[in-house]
Amino acid sequence: MKELRIGLVLYGGVALAVYINGVVTEFWQALRASRANRQIPPEQLWGTAKIYADLLSELAGRDDTTEIRVVIDAVAGTSAGGVNGAALFKAIVDGADATILNRVWLDDADISNLKGDPDKPGLFWRSIDAILGFLPFAKKYRSSLAPHKSLDWHWVRNTVYTLLTTQDARRTPLKGEFFTEIISRSLAEMSRGEKSGPLLPNRGTFDLFLTRTDLHGWPRHLPVSDAYHREDLSERTHAHVMAFRVRPAVPELGLTQKNTVTDFDLTYGARTTAGFPFAFAPITYQTTVDDFLNGNPAGEVRPKKSFDDMYLREHVLMEFPTDRARMVDGGVLDNRPFSDVTRAIEAKPADREVKRVVAYIEPDPERSDPDPEKNSAIRRRRTRESSIRFPTCSGCSAMSPFWEICAACRRAMKRFAGSPRSGLTTSATRHGSSTVFLPAGMTP
Repeated sequence: MKELRIGLVLYGGVALAVYINGVVTEFWQALRASRANRQIPPEQLWGTAKIYADLLSELAGRDDTTEIRVVIDAVAGTSAGGVNGAALFKAIVDGADATILNRVWLDDADISNLKGDPDKPGLFWRSIDAILGFLPFAKKYRSSLAPHKSLDWHWVRNTVYTLLTTQDARRTPLKGEFFTEIISRSLAEMSRGEKSGPLLPNRGTFDLFLTRTDLHGWPRHLPVSDAYHREDLSERTHAHVMAFRVRPAVPELGLTQKNTVTDFDLTYGARTTAGFPFAFAPITYQTTVDDFLNGNPAGEVRPKKSFDDMYLREHVLMEFPTDRARMVDGGVLDNRPFSDVTRAIEAKPADREVKRVVAYIEPDPERSDPDPEKNSAIRRRRTRESSIRFPTCSGCSAMSPFWEICAACRRAMKRFAGSPRSGLTTSATRHGSSTVFLPAGMTP
């Protein structure tokens, strides 16, 4: 038997939540199909899981192939991708139904339900609005809202007026507290629903990473040698990752499944990674507690001290007040969290032949220029710049620091950098005690 191990990276995009959810659901169905012969009775399969089960059975029955087991052992998501990643995490760990989120995105999370309740402007401002409504550009803008049944001009006008006049920082165009309740209620529904058994990998761990952005930031220590600076140095950091890890049961070793992640943890992680700035108010621990209990009154809230130690470790280690942590959308600073998945899969053990795949789910990828000659020229230039080798003698290496190269090679490298064929700047750029040569047109 071979394993197809998948690491998922879910792109962030508010309008793309339904698409990403559909892709995530298909991965979950493929997992169920792969476990059908061992943990899930085939008669319990439904939807596309039956198709995947038939495909895997056909591959196992052929002479030129072998049985394949599908495994997802790492997921990273941002914004809407993070919410879908949290639901997939719950479905894999608890064996819950991942399709519950389909209805949530289409019905509960519709813009008509998320719209805030703005204040109505006074008679003076409404009169100005009526006068401006006769202008061509105003008529054109109002008509552009007509196809959007959930939006209308009066709501847009009242929302702008409220944002300009309110003194309450939590007054935003969309209802963040209702969004938190939706997530909390959906996870609770997954817990109460029918379960088919965990879909965890047989060895190692299953990891989930949700990016977020701390508006206030926290001080991060800079490792500078005492020889250069005797006092501790720090810089304010805003990018943050909330990591969840579950270890599957290993009966032959007497190990039971270790899962300390609660629905409250996932609710906080999903809500903070999808807290689009300006559309939603920043999230704190206390606001999440209140909204979580509104969506799931029977839910268990993790105590503040335990929560800080697990998910705000950086603040705690730097003795920085965790009450200042106000989180917004992770896509502000990291909308493609590849590094978290690639670092996690390095530590994954294997007891059989493995085919490793990192799947990046981006509904609207950037298109390359349609001109093939232009693309070829770009590729040739990049190849030339990446293949540059400085001339050195037998005792020196082109990869050595500049100060370790002999004087003759230094002069040769400077001449080479100034030659037209090198594609480098004619003069070296100084950075501290080293010299860096840059491709033509680039600046440090």
